[in-house]
Amino acid sequence: PNNLLKSVDLPTLGRPTMATTGSIKMVLEKNVAVFQSLFLLHYKDTQRSISKKTDMLQATHDIFGTFGTIFVALLAFALLITWIAAISGIHEYPYSERKKLIITILFILFPPYAFVWLAFDMYRQYAILKGKN
Repeated sequence: PNNLLKSVDLPTLGRPTMATTGSIKMVLEKNVAVFQSLFLLHYKDTQRSISKKTDMLQATHDIFGTFGTIFVALLAFALLITWIAAISGIHEYPYSERKKLIITILFILFPPYAFVWLAFDMYRQYAILKGKN
C-alpha cells in the first residue's frame, strides 16, 4: 500500500514528496474525467448509430405500415432461407468440386441465379416424381 502512494506522479519541485489523500483524489478525479470523456464519446456514437437504425425502421414503417412491414420482414426471411436452401442443394449433386465451387460463387455474387436454379431443380424433381422423365 505504501508503494502505491509513492507511485503517484506529482510535481515535486525537485524534492521527494509523499502522496497525500488530496493529491490521490486529484489524480483519481483526473483519470475518472478522462474515462468519462471516452465513455461519453462512445455513448454518443452508439446513440447516433441507434438513431440511424431507428430512422430506417421508422421510414420502413411509414412506407409499408404495420402489416406491410411484417410482411416485408417475413418475405426477406423466406428469401434468405430459400437462398441458403439453393446453396445447400447444389452440394447434394454429384458434380465435381470445381463445378460446385463455381456455381456457389455465382449464387453468392448473383443471388437471383440461386432462385432460378432452385425453381428449375424443383421442377426437375417434380417431373421425376410424376414419371415424365
